[in-house]
Amino acid sequence: MDGFNKRQAEFNASPEERRAAASNASGKEFQGVEESSAPAKKKRSRAANGVRTFLFGLTAAAVVTAAAVLPANAAEAQIVDLGATDTVISYTVDVKEMSGPLKLVLYNDFSRREAELFAGENSGKFADLQPDMRYTVAIESGTAFGGIALEKREVSTLSPEEVPVTELVSVSHECTCDVDGLFHFEMEFTDENGWWSAFEATLTDADGNVARCIFTEDAHEAQTIDVVGNDLVGNTAEFSISCLSTKNAEGGVWVVLFKETVKI
Repeated sequence: MDGFNKRQAEFNASPEERRAAASNASGKEFQGVEESSAPAKKKRSRAANGVRTFLFGLTAAAVVTAAAVLPANAAEAQIVDLGATDTVISYTVDVKEMSGPLKLVLYNDFSRREAELFAGENSGKFADLQPDMRYTVAIESGTAFGGIALEKREVSTLSPEEVPVTELVSVSHECTCDVDGLFHFEMEFTDENGWWSAFEATLTDADGNVARCIFTEDAHEAQTIDVVGNDLVGNTAEFSISCLSTKNAEGGVWVVLFKETVKI
C-alpha cells in the first residue's frame, strides 16, 4: 500500500517536483558508481606495483649474478715500449702483479696473435706481419668468458717507403805505399737505424801480420791504414771492415761488413 501511495504521489506531483526527484535519483546513482569503482582502481594499482617489483627483483638478481661471476681483477701490468718495422712489432711489458694467466694479444680484423706473460719484464716480438697495417696490442687477463683488457694501444707497421735503411753501399780503396806508405779507403753507407758503431778496418798479409785503421771521427770520411809502418810484406793482403751492430742484440755484436783481397 505504501508503494502504491508513493507511486500515486509521484503521479500527482507537478512537473517541477518530478524533475527535482529525477535529478536527486541520478546523483545518487552516480555517487554509487564512484564508490563501487574506487576499490577496483586501487586493486589495479596494487597489481601494477607488484609487476614492477617483480621486474626490479629480476634485474637486481641479474646484477648480483654478474658481479658474482666476474672475478675481481688483481693483476697489474703495463706496456712499457712498442716498436715497429714493416713486418715486426716488438714489445716490452712489465708485469708487477698477477692473480691468474696474463697474455699479450696483437690483433686486427684479419689476424690475432698471443704471447704468454710472466711476472717481471717481458720482451719479445710478433713477426711476419703485413706492412702498412694497423694493429691493436692489449694486455688481457684470461677468464672463462674471454680476456679482460687491462691496457690497449694502437700501433702500425711501416710502409716499405718508411722503413729505415742500414746498409753498406760501397767501398773504394787504393794503396799508395810507394808514395806515402798508406792504404786509402772510403766507405759509403747508410745507418738510419743507428745500429752501427765502433768501426774497425784491418789489412792482414800472408804471414799473418796485421795493420789497423785508426778511424777519424766521421766514419764516412776517407780513412788510411799504415802499411809500411806496420811492416806488412807481400803484394796482397786481406782487407776487412767490421763494426759493432745492435740490430739483433741490445749490447751489440761484431759483424763483418766487407772483406776482400787487395793489392798493397
